[in-house]
Amino acid sequence: MNPPAKPGKDDDGTRDRILAAARKEFIENGLRGARMQEIADRAGANKALLHYHFRDKAGLYQAVLGSIVDLVKSSIEEVELPEPGPGSAETTIRRLVHAYMTVLRNHPECVGMFLRELSDGGQNLAPLVEAIAPMAKRLFLGVHQQIVENGSTPRVDPVHILMNLFSMVWGTFLLRPMYSRILPAAGIMDRFDDAFLEERCRAIAQTVILSTSSRTA
Repeated sequence: MNPPAKPGKDDDGTRDRILAAARKEFIENGLRGARMQEIADRAGANKALLHYHFRDKAGLYQAVLGSIVDLVKSSIEEVELPEPGPGSAETTIRRLVHAYMTVLRNHPECVGMFLRELSDGGQNLAPLVEAIAPMAKRLFLGVHQQIVENGSTPRVDPVHILMNLFSMVWGTFLLRPMYSRILPAAGIMDRFDDAFLEERCRAIAQTVILSTSSRTA
């Protein structure tokens, strides 16, 4: 099968508009429920252009996933990690958690597509897994280095520390609609805004760092 056509020099941004419209349609209706005509209408494009750029609905869906994968990967790969040394592992954890939290905060479509894909059975998660795996490795190495620097035997296995980290990061955004209502209603916080997310980011990183040590307070 030939790959979808690439935009040419005379491309007027139609491909990007189609991708943006498709993200909304796929998040709302999933791969099965999405309609190419609806995507074309949202993008202000002729339906034939969708097939020109992406061949079919499955190809368009993969392109949307690919665009999200590229976004996540580029955001994480841009993080400058410190040289090995005292405190470098802690800095690594803080910087990577902050980068991951930032990309999910600024691009809710990443969370929307992930949630939709999970609800549809997760048959197309491979590209997302491939994007997340390198970050998981970098974080795991940071966690392991932190344990070595502490000279400790942590109460929690490093694998579970890493899983807890991902659960805290993703859970913050997957459950945001619930948290943003329940926590203010309970009088626990005022607003689930950017300032709170920055605080949440620091708390996640600190929780991970503390869990690498067996020392008691």
